[in-house]
Amino acid sequence: MVSTWLLWFAADAALGLADETLHWMLDLHPLMPLRQLSTLMMFFLTAATLFLTGISPRAPLRVVLPPLAWNLWALLGSLPVLVWLFLEGTYGVAITGAQLLAALAGIAGAWSLSGRPWLTATSVAARPDFALRRTVSTVLALPVISLGSVLWLLLNLQYAVSWSTDGYVTVDARGLYMTERVLERGDEHVELVGMVHLAEHGSFDELYERLGDAGPVVILEEGVTDREGALSRAGRGYEKVAARLGLQEQPRAASSDQVEVRQADIDISELSPEALDLIVSIMKFYAADEPLTAMLGLQDSLKDLGGDEAILRLLLAELVERRNDHLEVEVRRALGEGRRVVVPWGALHLPDLQRRLEAEGFSVTSESWRLVIRFSTLGNALRSRDD
Repeated sequence: MVSTWLLWFAADAALGLADETLHWMLDLHPLMPLRQLSTLMMFFLTAATLFLTGISPRAPLRVVLPPLAWNLWALLGSLPVLVWLFLEGTYGVAITGAQLLAALAGIAGAWSLSGRPWLTATSVAARPDFALRRTVSTVLALPVISLGSVLWLLLNLQYAVSWSTDGYVTVDARGLYMTERVLERGDEHVELVGMVHLAEHGSFDELYERLGDAGPVVILEEGVTDREGALSRAGRGYEKVAARLGLQEQPRAASSDQVEVRQADIDISELSPEALDLIVSIMKFYAADEPLTAMLGLQDSLKDLGGDEAILRLLLAELVERRNDHLEVEVRRALGEGRRVVVPWGALHLPDLQRRLEAEGFSVTSESWRLVIRFSTLGNALRSRDD
């Protein structure tokens, strides 16, 4: 059983690496049908091998642990490699390459026992079929492995959020934080204020009041216009999901004696039909009465757009970079008027805008954080729905 699993694992790794290499170089997945069949067989073989490893010394740890460790790592999302390489399109090569290395490590363990790339009957003949000590050790290790896996996943998710937003979003045990950075060039002043569309009640009012208290300011507000009514089929935005989570939907900023609010976003008609479909699908999910049904519909819509990598390319090219092109023009216009500029935009927009400003001679002079969503708030809202 162990030898069959090990060799199948190695063949599956080689097949996956070949397919992912072709995808990376030629944007093709010709071996995907074979990989799907191989993965299904791997699932059953791994389950059987895992059970055997837990009770029998006939499954030598030096042989089974490297592939089993890879399976656990892949199950936990292949972090942090997935985060590092996803946008470059090489994450599949890295993950299947790691699988092949794990297979070779297992094969090396088998070779050390049998002199062959697999285990032979004579190489494990002296080992008992069952060992109470190993079984007890396995039972005791399971909670430790489970807890360690959860902690690994949480730490890597925390890292992934911070890394992918260049630190504009951070997470700790209390909740979700947004970062504010001040960039200056001479007497020119731009504040990049990380925003999220849902936050604790009152937090948006406190933020807008604080921005106005610092003196005259131009707030360049995010939010696409919809002159042709293209979003009318998408529902009412974040209102329903905010209510479910015990949070507040982001309101529009209001102008005052000290605050001038300018709409600094594009019109939705300037986006491609694919980008518009993506926005509509996401907004329908947020506005749905049945979140589970809406999630299934969203998944179908995302598949139609070409998969994860195509969606990310679309997200970056149109929903981030194209809108940032327009925003950059508005920032320059406000700076040309000698105004203090505040940009309260989503965290995905701000790293790119910061790089553009730094390329023009701006530098970060201060940084601060504000707590926008408490985990306790989410927990209380979810418990109240169960009651």
